[in-house]
Amino acid sequence: SGGTEYYISIEDGDRSTLYGHIRLRINDNIHENAIPELKDCGLIRELHTYGKLVAVNQTNTGKEAQHVGVGKKLMHKAEEIAKAHNCPWMAVIAGIGARNYYRKLGYELKGTYMVKRLTNEESSFRGFLSKSIGALLSKLT
Repeated sequence: SGGTEYYISIEDGDRSTLYGHIRLRINDNIHENAIPELKDCGLIRELHTYGKLVAVNQTNTGKEAQHVGVGKKLMHKAEEIAKAHNCPWMAVIAGIGARNYYRKLGYELKGTYMVKRLTNEESSFRGFLSKSIGALLSKLT
């Protein structure tokens, strides 16, 4: 298959209710891909959340299927796994109607995929610099 597939889910305590799941693929060689937008990327192939349906004429109180953070938690976990595999980018297969959701999570459109940079050398350097200065100051006092 040339890669590893991850199935990540959020369920209730006795595993009788599935709240959401995500499918993530990490290629064995992330630096090569026949699709240019997917070079150096982990790929989220599917994200689904489930819950109570709300009738069109009723108000969603935010306690139903959406707006409780299940999708965001699944995305964060998938990003952690991709980072552990040294993927500098994450790509998502997202239809037009779902793209604004991914934009809110920091993704932007690249070709037909939503992509997000997972590593930020500048912020890593700032963190390193901050720790180094802190260590130096503690030695001086």
